[in-house]
Amino acid sequence: MPETNTQEFAEYFQKQDRFSHKIGYKILSVSPGESEYEISVDDTFSIL
Repeated sequence: MPETNTQEFAEYFQKQDRFSHKIGYKILSVSPGESEYEISVDDTFSIL
């Protein structure tokens, strides 16, 4: 497993995270206890 909080670890984690593939979010950074994600949405997205 790659060192945490590196690009290699983020890529490794993304491959292991099947949920991210289903809803389409991208991992920006990952470290123990803290992760940062990016989610792209279109104009039809709304939060109720």
